[in-house]
Amino acid sequence: MALELKVLFEEDKSITIIRMSGSLDTNTAVQLDAKAADVIKPDTKLIMLDMKDLEYISSAGIRSVFKIVKAMRAQGGKVGASNRQPQIIKVFEIIQALPDMQIFANDEEMDEYLAVVQDKIRRGEDF
Repeated sequence: MALELKVLFEEDKSITIIRMSGSLDTNTAVQLDAKAADVIKPDTKLIMLDMKDLEYISSAGIRSVFKIVKAMRAQGGKVGASNRQPQIIKVFEIIQALPDMQIFANDEEMDEYLAVVQDKIRRGEDF
């Protein structure tokens, strides 16, 4: 599935909103990386990631989000996420709950796990 990105700026450009739709995965994470590189300027204070229409996120997508967080922290800025779908919320909960544990052998194994979790949540099943 493709990833579509739409960028909105506040008047003074200190706040940037990146709206995502589709799939943020190994094939599309480079798009977010490139877009973030374009919009993060020294005067950027806040990046908001609007995930209302984001249907899937893989470990590569998580890495892209963390790259944005790292870049913004380095310049004293912040990152926020809004409108996350239940399956996306669950992925962030899993990542936050296991910050120092390596439980996956590789990215492929982690992506398979995240895909199963997100599919169950989309179907309304508990995880």
